[in-house]
Amino acid sequence: MIRCPFPTLPLAALLAAGLALFVRRGDRALIALAAIAAGVPIVLAVFGADYVITRNLIAAMVPLVVLAAVASTRMRAGGLLIAGLCAIGVIAYAGVEGNVLYQRDDWRGVATALGAPTATPRVVVINPSDGVPALGIYMPLRPIAHAAYVSAEIEVVDLTHNPPEPNPIAITGYTACSPPQVTSVFVIVRYCETATRPPLPYPNYENLTLAGRPPSILAAP
Repeated sequence: MIRCPFPTLPLAALLAAGLALFVRRGDRALIALAAIAAGVPIVLAVFGADYVITRNLIAAMVPLVVLAAVASTRMRAGGLLIAGLCAIGVIAYAGVEGNVLYQRDDWRGVATALGAPTATPRVVVINPSDGVPALGIYMPLRPIAHAAYVSAEIEVVDLTHNPPEPNPIAITGYTACSPPQVTSVFVIVRYCETATRPPLPYPNYENLTLAGRPPSILAAP
């Protein structure tokens, strides 16, 4: 979620409230359009389909901007309120663009860190699990059935901004190949086989998450 740096959000709410005082009954068509555009994603979220994100609310901007313009013509300070809202928008935009924590997840960087296909099969445990389609753009991946799977290497990926230093998890027959690879946006822990061992059961892969959330388990070349 993108958050406006303090105090831009409360200031924007205060200025918007000042403009709202001059909205009239004749503006109800615009109010209805804004309510529908903003309300549909919110209602869907209540029923489990969470689409409350900036790009899905952008349709509400047109009626809201027109409402603000109309309301500002009904008051002496209207121009100042509009100017204040525009200034806050510029500040918030600059704050978001200048902060790496608010950018898209770096799945390209993860793929680069994982490296080129290896001669032996490997398992990639991915957190967050919904990052699979994005990572799949940069490297071939395929699902693993809920059954035993033999792999010479397991790679656990946790894409979290400012991640904590991970502690490798003990796996029978495996050891950490190298120190965890930690960046400002992701962590990768590699495990290699130490001896011939029976196939690792699928639930063991699920327990390798670094973030405490159900991961996605896939095979990579």
